[in-house]
Amino acid sequence: MWGARACLIRVCAQLPGGAWPPERASDQLLLLTATAREFAFWPDAAAPSAMPEVRSATTGKQITDRYLLGLARRYGGRLVTLDRALSSVGGNDVVCLLPGA
Repeated sequence: MWGARACLIRVCAQLPGGAWPPERASDQLLLLTATAREFAFWPDAAAPSAMPEVRSATTGKQITDRYLLGLARRYGGRLVTLDRALSSVGGNDVVCLLPGA
């Protein structure tokens, strides 16, 4: 479970509108998981090296994205992203929030 949470903290630390320090992102994540029942964090039950999504990555940057895509697929969810390239790889399992995507 920590892997997906660590990814979320990493993303929040790079927000273009103003990065959140890791402490703030961690606090917000703790608050979300304790109070919001409509969100679910999926356990990191599969080894990344065994996931076809990760094994098909061609660059280091793709590993985290494809790992999250693999988790979404295993739990019957959809991955939300701002990455058009990931959207094209993930098909209907990925929702890209960028206009025109």
